[in-house]
Amino acid sequence: PKTANVGIASLAAERPYDQPGRIQVFVAVENPDPAPRELDLQLAVDGIVRSITPAPISVPAARQEPGIGLVPGRRQISFTPIEQSSGAVIEVSILGNDGLASDDVAALVVPPSKRLRIALVGRDRPVIRSLLEGMPLESLEIVPPSIFARMASEQAMEDWDVVILADPDLEMDSLPPGRYLSFGSAPPVDSLDPYGDPASGVVVRRARDSHPVMRMVNLDDLFVGALEKMVLGPGVSVIVESGEGPMVMEIDRGPVRMIHVAFDPLDSNWPYLRSFVNFTANAIEYLGTSGDALTLRSGRPGGPLTVRVPRAARDARLTPPTGDPIDLTVDSAGDVSWGPAHRTGLYEFSWSMPGVSDRGTRVVAVNQFDRDERRVAAAE
Repeated sequence: PKTANVGIASLAAERPYDQPGRIQVFVAVENPDPAPRELDLQLAVDGIVRSITPAPISVPAARQEPGIGLVPGRRQISFTPIEQSSGAVIEVSILGNDGLASDDVAALVVPPSKRLRIALVGRDRPVIRSLLEGMPLESLEIVPPSIFARMASEQAMEDWDVVILADPDLEMDSLPPGRYLSFGSAPPVDSLDPYGDPASGVVVRRARDSHPVMRMVNLDDLFVGALEKMVLGPGVSVIVESGEGPMVMEIDRGPVRMIHVAFDPLDSNWPYLRSFVNFTANAIEYLGTSGDALTLRSGRPGGPLTVRVPRAARDARLTPPTGDPIDLTVDSAGDVSWGPAHRTGLYEFSWSMPGVSDRGTRVVAVNQFDRDERRVAAAE
């Protein structure tokens, strides 16, 4: 006999940038069995039930596709937004019992809402400055390139959440650690190598609409007068590209995280399009919470877990869902790693700081989202 099973395939949450005190939770459920299923979903926040679907959710049956094989039935659900300005552990559960319990519960950790501190580096850009002044920021500082370069060389960087490089002429060989949104000429990052003359009359050919910076961003009407052409090295992924090369890309080079736009907005019609406002807000939110976003990305069973901690952190330790705490070492980049994770559940990393009595903590959720593991029926 076949064992019926249905499981949570993905779980996500976001804070709308214009309503940072609210959380919207999205969940997808998959059914690998040949019969449709009905189920109830429960949403809990920090262990307290906040919502249960008012009526059973119908999940379609799996089907066989020629050349592909078994395609599970899938249903996506979004819960009504909840008020939650502080950080929280979000947990979604399928109520009832089936053939595999580990994929009936999934969790993620949402950081608290915060107002970001932004530095704008470059010559005065009224278009970008006025856009930033209209956002709910903690602070906005206009920093001349020479002062930014001096602060970087003296290791006296302010504690900015995001640094925006508005096509500055930076006299420096490399960027200091930080999170950057860059427009125009390539900043001093090893993986960006400009070549040749700029391309003119450029339009978008392909975009990764699933990337967080592309939420509600439609670039069909974008026209770029001058695009810097580049050869990309390791640690770079393309988000938007044209027939002349990459237009928007993400750079992850250890302590440097960046979204780079390979053209000056003033060399395009972008400032006149709504997508420019949405993109900039998305990019700032994505970069500004990227340190916390490590907890939003759930781990997987059998995989390693890594979190970034303050550079002065000491006495790092991991508390798994079951068992005794495990002592860990902070590496030179400020990362703490451990693995493989053998069980689903919540893993708490903690550390001490000189002169601080309370230990810092960060929680990572390990979830079973694997589609093949969900097929628990006996083989023919």
